[in-house]
Amino acid sequence: METETEQPTITAVVGMNLRRLREANRWTQDETARLLRYAGLGLSQSAIVAIEAGTRSVALGELVVIASTLGASVEDLLAGDGSVMLSRSAKADLPSVRAFLVGGVDEVEIDSATPPVPWPAIVAASKAQAARMKRLWPGARPAQIVAAERAADLAAERKAARSLGIPPLEVSVRAFQLWGCSLTDKRDSLVGERTDDDASPRRVQAIKGRITRDLLTEIQTAMERN
Repeated sequence: METETEQPTITAVVGMNLRRLREANRWTQDETARLLRYAGLGLSQSAIVAIEAGTRSVALGELVVIASTLGASVEDLLAGDGSVMLSRSAKADLPSVRAFLVGGVDEVEIDSATPPVPWPAIVAASKAQAARMKRLWPGARPAQIVAAERAADLAAERKAARSLGIPPLEVSVRAFQLWGCSLTDKRDSLVGERTDDDASPRRVQAIKGRITRDLLTEIQTAMERN
């Protein structure tokens, strides 16, 4: 039986197919990034590394440009079978997702494990979140608050929160205070800088692990100072 942990995210599916198509063209990650820049998509080599590793999502417009540059289709970048995670709790059949995006079907059956939340509870949670943010990051601009709240839901931030014993929102805020970006973005940027084009997935994962541990140490140090 297929378990949730075995189901890839939509981001991971795009990453795996990008790597497959890039290697079929015999392009390095740097060459791919350069060709995409010629096509008007400003992605760096480190961004290609992150996409292929499944740690950077791809917007719909980016998906179209990438597919066109690779001489492929959007369907090719979503190749695969079985279920795919569309969010932390929503999943769907991958072939159905492909068909929906190209107009083959009118709707996709979404399987969600999240129960409906009453509106008063949503309002109360929103007020509590605003209070926590004011305490964690006094003087933060609205755009910074939005960015930090969104990043708090990323997998790396949630895993770091469990490791440090603090809420994901605090991890996110600390990251923005230290580096001006999310923990995920900082990690992916450093992975791109320290990874060769021909690095194996295992090698990339090892580098990512070391970098993540170093970044968590920085966050821990900042917490202790405060």
